[in-house]
Amino acid sequence: MARPADPHVRSKLLRAAELIFGSVGVERAHVDAIALEAGVSKGAFYNHFPSKDDAFRELVQALLQKLGDLIPRPGTDADSTSGAEFFARCLACDQRIFEFIWENRLLMRVILEGGRSHAFVHLVDEFAEHSRRLVVDHLQYGKRVGLFREDLDVEIASAFLSGGYDRLARSIVRMNERPNFHALLAAIQNNVLYGMARAPSPAFSGDLP
Repeated sequence: MARPADPHVRSKLLRAAELIFGSVGVERAHVDAIALEAGVSKGAFYNHFPSKDDAFRELVQALLQKLGDLIPRPGTDADSTSGAEFFARCLACDQRIFEFIWENRLLMRVILEGGRSHAFVHLVDEFAEHSRRLVVDHLQYGKRVGLFREDLDVEIASAFLSGGYDRLARSIVRMNERPNFHALLAAIQNNVLYGMARAPSPAFSGDLP
């Protein structure tokens, strides 16, 4: 009697592919190595994925989806909060995002380098633009409810904020030790985000007027 197919083969292959891609990149990865790491045959790999590029694309799309889910949209004006609450929520969101990046740093490093293959750069660019638009939404919300300066150009500000966080992510995925994310991100917020506010930092002065 034939043995029943292992229902977990696909997930095993994806975990193995993540490890191999994270170690050597997409271009230098071999299907044989992925199959060996997963403990299955090369044929089993091709039963689930047409190519290693398809496996990588699935990993990237799943990871970026999870990362995107960590970036909430701002509330409505009717749900407006105090300045201290708004900035605290931003800090908590940033910390969740960078904790996730750290936990998935092997694959994130490959993704941020375009998978070490130009064929995947567009996936990073699309996600970066999606994230930037969410930053625009938050800045526009902050302006509407009076948290940010009236002369703030949200398009310019979002480009600089997104670029800065991108550089930070690229630095973090290459670190050997986990940084203190709360202290690091609080310092960034205090030096950057509060500079766009209408009043001194609510971190030490209470609510914004």
